Amino acid sequence: MIQNSTYELEEVTLIAGTYTSIEFSVFDETDNTLAEISEYDVSCLVSYLSQPNEVILEKVGAKTSQGKYIITFDSLDTIDLNGRYTYQPLLSVVVLGEIRQYRPAQGILNIISAIK
Repeated sequence: MIQNSTYELEEVTLIAGTYTSIEFSVFDETDNTLAEISEYDVSCLVSYLSQPNEVILEKVGAKTSQGKYIITFDSLDTIDLNGRYTYQPLLSVVVLGEIRQYRPAQGILNIISAIK
C-alpha cells in the first residue's frame, strides 16, 4: 500500500480563475521512500468542505517523476468557485481485474473571489 507523507495536506489558497498546480509526493509505507506509481492512474477530487459525498471537480494528474505527480487547475476550473473546499489525491490501479483506489491524504482548498 502507498501513502502520502501525512494524512493532512497543506492548505492551498488561490484566487478564482487562476491557473494553479499542486504537486503530490507519494511514499511507500514500508520504507518511507517515494513509491512506484507508474501503474497507477492519478487524479484529484474536490468537494465542498461540508459535503464530502458531492464531488464538484475531478482533475486527472500527470506523473512527473518517481512517486510524484502534478494536478493543474485551469482558469475555467475555478472561475465560478468561492469558499473552502476539500481536495483529495486519488490513485487507482487494476489488480486481478479489480479497481483498487487509494486516498492517502486530504487538505483544504481555499478559493477567493476574483475582482471583476
